[in-house]
Amino acid sequence: MSVVHVVDRFGGGERVGCPLQGRDVDVDECQGCPRLKEIDLGADVPYVACDPPMPRWWLPELAA
Repeated sequence: MSVVHVVDRFGGGERVGCPLQGRDVDVDECQGCPRLKEIDLGADVPYVACDPPMPRWWLPELAA
């Protein structure tokens, strides 16, 4: 199941909220992310779809 983030084109760029970094990033930064599933900047509502981040309690080092 992917999480869809709407791309913000206001202010002279294409930015999107990144759940991993906890801040807005330029859409170009999404290209290198292993969680990226799809980018559609040509859609009526441009978006980035990615896998949701793993909850911190699920990390192996915290599960012990």
